[in-house]
Amino acid sequence: MLSQDGYIRITPEEMVGTPLIHLISGLDQEEDKDHSLGATRTCIAGYTEWVSDQPPVITVGWDWRLDSESGDLRYLRTSAPRSNIMFVDDQHVDLGPARTEAILEKIINALGWQRVVHCIIAQRYQ
Repeated sequence: MLSQDGYIRITPEEMVGTPLIHLISGLDQEEDKDHSLGATRTCIAGYTEWVSDQPPVITVGWDWRLDSESGDLRYLRTSAPRSNIMFVDDQHVDLGPARTEAILEKIINALGWQRVVHCIIAQRYQ
């Protein structure tokens, strides 16, 4: 249930069992640069938002950037997750924002979100 403070309180195990569906992804606006200097390094970055398909709706979002320094294109998460989740322990005691964030980061890293975001960005900005 949705708490009065806006959080959905669930255990990490309940979250792992909750499928997240891609809602939206997009590119951030690039800052205007002085192109009179010739070639300049650019950064392709954006955002993504995911939701559950059952009420109360869980939302999780984060920022990312496209990294090519290794020679391959990789999507890297660049921000802490934004969410309406507060993880609780077995006694329904809040784990707190820092522990909730750390657990959410592990869940996001296991999602395989990069392939989905790549396909959406390629379609949306073709």
